[in-house]
Amino acid sequence: PPPAPETPTRADTAPPPAPARRPAPGTASATAAGGAKPAARIGNGGKGDLPNAASNAAARQLQAQWGARILRKVHRRLIYPRGASGTGTARIALTVERSGRLIGLRLLRSSGNDRFDRAALAAVRRAGRFPAAPEGLGRVRYDFALSLTFRP
Repeated sequence: PPPAPETPTRADTAPPPAPARRPAPGTASATAAGGAKPAARIGNGGKGDLPNAASNAAARQLQAQWGARILRKVHRRLIYPRGASGTGTARIALTVERSGRLIGLRLLRSSGNDRFDRAALAAVRRAGRFPAAPEGLGRVRYDFALSLTFRP
């Protein structure tokens, strides 16, 4: 199969957690990690890079906040598949333009249940257009990794 446009990175960096809420029976839950490529370091070998480090941290925080908004929109479209049973977590990758347009979607890690995997991808497609990137994020596109968990 052809490779994806970009693979998400920094999947270990999760956005600030949303208020704890237990999903109702027959629903699904989701978590995300904003995964944009780290910005290239600009500077003089570590001397005087504080402003750049601060701006990189601010950009990561903005991306995490944007990723949390994207996740909430996907989560509202997540449906426990009819005929499925048990639990599972599908990990998906999506690439979103600054405008909020989805330009890439793929399954990163299967839940082990084809119905859950298809439902996770369908939730992203049903979400339609995402919110535009916040001011301060200047790249053309950003990668995110979402974990979508299904529970009966």
